[in-house]
Amino acid sequence: MSDETLQEELEEATSEEVKDKKKKKEKKKDIVSELEDKCAELNEKYLYALAQMRDLHKTYEKENAIAVKYVTYDLMEELLPIVDIFGMVLENTNVPDEVKAYFKGFELVFNQFKQVMDNHGVVEIVTNKGDKFDHNVHNGVEKVEIEEGEHDTIAEVLQKGYRIGDKILRPVSVKVYSLKETNVEQETAEVSEDKGE
Repeated sequence: MSDETLQEELEEATSEEVKDKKKKKEKKKDIVSELEDKCAELNEKYLYALAQMRDLHKTYEKENAIAVKYVTYDLMEELLPIVDIFGMVLENTNVPDEVKAYFKGFELVFNQFKQVMDNHGVVEIVTNKGDKFDHNVHNGVEKVEIEEGEHDTIAEVLQKGYRIGDKILRPVSVKVYSLKETNVEQETAEVSEDKGE
């Protein structure tokens, strides 16, 4: 073989090798670009999943706090009748000497109940005779009619009320003073009914 043909073959082989190398480089660039796109996509999915997990965690914490609050509310609501009974027993001052030792025990248990209620934020709604009736915290169970004076005021507290935080656990049961209807008002009402007004 001549030097010229050898030279041509060598140039052809070199140009093919160069072309092959260029193709391989382009293929590698395509693969790298594809992998970078996939990596960016997976990173975006990871960040999205991480954000969702944080949101779920926050939601769980809120729901857990609400559940604890309602469990406390329900438990405290169930304890109120027991507290009422202990309160009524301890208010009794006419106790025989043989029973006074038991009263000390009742008083200790009653104080523990009150401590548990304090620990859970249960507060008595203080209401006295003569206070203005407030439908938000009072439950008017009976009217006491009066001819004159302060109406819509508390005549008597029948049962203590309690709140837990801002929520009413049990309203105060009260008797409320209301003005007695006079005969003139009754007659006017009867005449209005007769006329169909």
